[in-house]
Amino acid sequence: MGNPLRFKLTPGNTSDTVELIGLIQGLAGQQLLADKAYDSDAIVQEAMDKGMEVVIPPKANRKEKRAFDALKYRARHLVENLRQSMKVYRRVAMRYEKLNTRFLSIVYLVGAMKWLH
Repeated sequence: MGNPLRFKLTPGNTSDTVELIGLIQGLAGQQLLADKAYDSDAIVQEAMDKGMEVVIPPKANRKEKRAFDALKYRARHLVENLRQSMKVYRRVAMRYEKLNTRFLSIVYLVGAMKWLH
């Protein structure tokens, strides 16, 4: 639990919410755990179409509040822990690689090391 499944490198000016739908396509999961930033109708609908339980707290400005399981939402810290454990490797934290393909290969290598650990 808490091991990486997919990585996608995006430009710094691209919203993560746009890329999430592409990341969950083709994945068989039981739950989609994310923070409030990912609470959009498109993401929720895509996850529900795949049969996933959506564990995303509703945004404050949402007109129709969705119910979510707060106990399951606590497990979201695993994503943050993964990011922090990958940043232990200096090449990932400081992004020494200039080319995107090289940086992504280092990220995949560190992700594989995480699976083996």
